[in-house]
Amino acid sequence: MTVAATTRKAGPYTGNAVTTAFPFNFKVFAGSEVVVTQTDLSGNETTKTLTTDYTVALNADQDANPGGTVNMLAAPATGFLITLTSAVALSQSVTLTNGGGFYPKVISDALDRATILVQQLAEAVSRTVKNAISAPAGINPVLPAPVPYSLIGWNATGDGFQNTDPTYSTALASDLASSSGVKGAALVNGTGRVVDSIAALKALPKTGCPRAFVLGYYAAGDGGGGAYWYDSTDTTSADNGGTVIVASDGGRWKLANVLQLSVKQFGAKGDGVTNDTAAFIAAANAVDALGGGRVWIPPGAYATPTGLTFGNGSNSANSTIHNRVVFCGAGSGSSSGVTNQEINGVSRILYTGSANASAAVVSFAGPLHSVGLEDMALDCNSLAGIGVLINHCTQSNFRNVVCRNYTAIGWSLTTRTGFPSGCAFGCADNRFIACYGFVDSSVGTGTVLGISLNSGVSTGTSLAGQPDSARNVFIGGTFMYGQSATSYGAWLSGADNNSMLEVEFYPYNGSTSGLDVYLQQWPASGAFPLENYFANLGMTKGVGGNGGVGSSNGNTFIPFPTSDGASMPAVSGASGITHLGQTFVAGVQAYRGRQVSNATLNSSVQSNSTTTPTNVPGLSVTLNTQANTKLRVSFSGRASKSTAASGYFQLALNGSAQGDTRTDVNSDGYWHAVSAEGLYSVGAGSQTITVQFASSDTNAIQISHGTLVVQELY
Repeated sequence: MTVAATTRKAGPYTGNAVTTAFPFNFKVFAGSEVVVTQTDLSGNETTKTLTTDYTVALNADQDANPGGTVNMLAAPATGFLITLTSAVALSQSVTLTNGGGFYPKVISDALDRATILVQQLAEAVSRTVKNAISAPAGINPVLPAPVPYSLIGWNATGDGFQNTDPTYSTALASDLASSSGVKGAALVNGTGRVVDSIAALKALPKTGCPRAFVLGYYAAGDGGGGAYWYDSTDTTSADNGGTVIVASDGGRWKLANVLQLSVKQFGAKGDGVTNDTAAFIAAANAVDALGGGRVWIPPGAYATPTGLTFGNGSNSANSTIHNRVVFCGAGSGSSSGVTNQEINGVSRILYTGSANASAAVVSFAGPLHSVGLEDMALDCNSLAGIGVLINHCTQSNFRNVVCRNYTAIGWSLTTRTGFPSGCAFGCADNRFIACYGFVDSSVGTGTVLGISLNSGVSTGTSLAGQPDSARNVFIGGTFMYGQSATSYGAWLSGADNNSMLEVEFYPYNGSTSGLDVYLQQWPASGAFPLENYFANLGMTKGVGGNGGVGSSNGNTFIPFPTSDGASMPAVSGASGITHLGQTFVAGVQAYRGRQVSNATLNSSVQSNSTTTPTNVPGLSVTLNTQANTKLRVSFSGRASKSTAASGYFQLALNGSAQGDTRTDVNSDGYWHAVSAEGLYSVGAGSQTITVQFASSDTNAIQISHGTLVVQELY
């Protein structure tokens, strides 16, 4: 009979801990000629034993129906492999004699045995290493004698094999043992290279894999580092300590993710001791080079012996750096005296220099625009006089920032001595939301202010046509001041049209000296401070000013006592209006407030409309007003326009767009601080104020984190 099956192997079958029967279809002469091999999950092979591990049931006619079934006595475990083959003896047992019988069955089995032996040999050869058929003649395929721990490779002439020792000074051993990213280390790390620090990144050669991951700035896990790539086209960029790292061989490694940079990626430690000033400046410079954005300050105490100064503006020129750079932390904590609101574990910038009443923890050297601080604490450490100094900044936002332990001023807003070229405003249109100021027990009898609003112009110069602190809005927050008679919660001199809403003032330690608000008449312009508005002002001490409050024009106060049952605070030169509260008007003309409402947008929304402006979801306020009243509207937020063309936003009253509030947003793809204000005469009835926005093409305009405040005045 013919041997129809050409394969001497069945399987491999995968065990499932249940199946025990495994078929095969190749011819054998006895069950003992079937070989069963089991492979475990680690790849180890074991030849099983007949009758001990399995039995074989052969088909009755191995010519017409070759093969049979192997029955395992125990089902193979799940994932184990069972492979069946044959081991027909390498012998020829047929003897043909002269005159003997030539039986077809005997001759056929002998020929089948020979064929089976050839098939067994072919199956084994198929699993061996062999030269290509196109290999040149003369190659010696014999392997060298075994030597422990040696590698087998081609010899120097390429016509045979030899043993190579990788443990000594051979070229291969040197390459494999090397930490170079293009030799042994490259084999270990695969497609990328992983190092522990920026110092290790600088040691990587620019040849080899062009990608590397850095686990930390100084050490793995310290918060720095990130994914870097080698820029082969750049041979000139300077090392900025974070986004561009110049290696020892001149290669430029670039940080891959620059959407939000961390000060720790520039070497800041946040341990309260190490000077982190350079890291903050480097991070600000890197974000500035990207066109603006956010700098992330992880939790920690970041020491600075000189304070941090951003911007390089002067009396004659606008700042050329750090516009549109916003610093964002993980939280501000509280006053150091409030034990149930832990001050540790927040993002804290700590002044560690010598005592200096003129020093500030953070200074913005404007003219600057669209800068800001969010979710952090500025700790003067009872050494620096000023928490934050904002000099000639516009359209900037400060949110949830606590100034602590200042010895002179918590929040100082001022201007340059004039208008540098290209600058039309002073320190104006900034928003301060839920910001705070706390002093500590080191405060003595010296003058300590919570907020200062002033001008940098000489007091002998009229403020008409000169820069001052104007149109700044404080919403919420508490500000403490000192214990002396010249300490004030808010001190205003070169200031006009500023607003403080839902703000409270406290003298330190319940001092009976000082005042909550003091209006310092500008020597050369008696009208200033001018038309500043204080609504729902929490007070304990009252309002005063040199020459009486009435000597300044249009400053309006709607206060309430900070404690239930306390008497209303006194205001020099003003009279009480209602039994529920008091409206104090200092000047020629002012409006009283009847109601205040607001809306806040805490997420980002966008519009692709190119025909009709659409309302910004969530930024709408409806009031029922009385006859002959006015609505004072203030909006602040952030806006961004992607890709091409431009977009704009504006205020709308009862669905009617107020064109004079329209502000265009350029398509630079970055977030900008934006604001709009309006004053409208309305009658009795329902009035709805909305913020609208539109795009000049199909690319979206976005508004994020906006606040709309509407006041009814009469």
